[in-house]
Amino acid sequence: MSDSYTEVTHQSWIGRIFGSVIGALFGGVLVLLMIGGLWWNEGNAVAVYKSLKEGKGTAVSIVADTVKQSNEGKLVHLTGRASSKETLFDQQFRFISATNSLKLERQVEMYQWKENKSSRKEKTSGGGTRTVTTYSYNKIWSRTLINSSRFNRSGHNNPGSMPFKQQVVRAKKPTVGAFSIIESLVDKMNNKQAITPPNTMAIPGFQVHKGELYKGTNPSSPAIGDIRISFQALMPHEATIVAKQSGNRLETYLTSNGRTLELVEKGRVNLEDMFKRAANRQSKLTWIIRFAGSFIMFIAFCMILKPISTFLDVIPLIGSMMGSIAELGTILFSLIMAFGVSSLVIAAAWIFYRPLISIPLLACAIALGLLPKFLKKPPSTATPAVNSGAKLPPTLENPGSRPPLPAPRQADTPQAKPLPVTGELSHLNPELICILELCTLYLVALDEEFSPIEQTWVDEKFGPGSADRFINQMPAMDWENCFNDIYNQLLGLNPTDQFYMKTQASVLFQDLMESDGLEGIEQDRLIGLMRFIRESLEKA
Repeated sequence: MSDSYTEVTHQSWIGRIFGSVIGALFGGVLVLLMIGGLWWNEGNAVAVYKSLKEGKGTAVSIVADTVKQSNEGKLVHLTGRASSKETLFDQQFRFISATNSLKLERQVEMYQWKENKSSRKEKTSGGGTRTVTTYSYNKIWSRTLINSSRFNRSGHNNPGSMPFKQQVVRAKKPTVGAFSIIESLVDKMNNKQAITPPNTMAIPGFQVHKGELYKGTNPSSPAIGDIRISFQALMPHEATIVAKQSGNRLETYLTSNGRTLELVEKGRVNLEDMFKRAANRQSKLTWIIRFAGSFIMFIAFCMILKPISTFLDVIPLIGSMMGSIAELGTILFSLIMAFGVSSLVIAAAWIFYRPLISIPLLACAIALGLLPKFLKKPPSTATPAVNSGAKLPPTLENPGSRPPLPAPRQADTPQAKPLPVTGELSHLNPELICILELCTLYLVALDEEFSPIEQTWVDEKFGPGSADRFINQMPAMDWENCFNDIYNQLLGLNPTDQFYMKTQASVLFQDLMESDGLEGIEQDRLIGLMRFIRESLEKA
């Protein structure tokens, strides 16, 4: 008999529509549930944080070997040996025992069939679907009973019950030092050790295999229904506890916000680290729930939008393609919606549960967003602060039209001496850098100041110290003839550098203008300058 088989089913377009509408309704309910879950998660995180903060502030460290009545009702922190004076026995297998143990556990596994299912859907003409489902069966060890009557196909039968049950035997009087401890504190401890059955023990129907009791014919080739049983004991060890002292008993502490507080760690851990580890565990849990809630919300939005692609599938010829495109679009939209709604819910919960923290943070975020608008320089025709004795560069009354082109330079027109450049533009030809510096000087001198942001930009592009050099040059600049100088230098460039000025210089200058806030008048002047450069090169 084969351990796998395939089943093919068909669904009409009407059936798909009905199913997708039902799914959309369920998706809407799921979104509401996830909103509530994310809101609860944030509230729970705040409540746990407050209880841990309160506990850290009120807990007192004590010695575990002495019970002092002065600590009655207080949250105490202590380190001592966790153990008991009892020998625990398994109630059914009496030869299994653990001396001074706090807890003895029996774990039972049975070899069983397990059904696996995988499906793939294929669209058919008319908007329907063809579903190919593969069922496979494999044998596994399981601690729970697998109901084979629910399998899609018969012939893979499991026993109707587990012949042995899981079991936990607890010490009646577990202690840490001089204090008795409650069951929930014991359950938080972690020092379990395997208990190996004695090899010489004759147990009818059982054998010892790899430290476990095995009921079956051949452990190397198990058969359905075979049983293996393992035993673990929580053995004595050093433990650190934070709990409430009630007489000579340690029990759960109740904080002022109604939360329970009890912490257990293996070994010796100081008070601060106890609460730090608890806070870290809670933080991880909070983030896990956030991601899980957001993912489930993504699935829910996909379900809500599913009818869109289903409706499109019925369109003749192009329906399948349009449905696939719509399905991809709904997935992307669902991802955005899930992230947006989850973030909004978490943010709103923060404002609700942590107003003293979130409202100032929100105000700071809004202020930072609005700050650039307040830092923009107002348009002005005053002289630049860096060279108050100089005239402003010429302006273009109508930026849409170029300034008059100067006459071509004569052969003996002196050229600016190229300077060594160590900035981001150092890979360019010196002649090209020279004209870029001249245009930059013109642009930075259009307003009242050569701002620190602009100076930083100049140093980055033309090398350290360039901004200081610009400041020294401004008073001596002949602004009346600056366009004539630009024109003459343009004509002296090689074709490659001229192409750079026509195509890439505008991006460089735009970056300069935007570095500390681009004014409308500055944009107009930049447009005029670039038009002048292009027409000068076209004339040449």
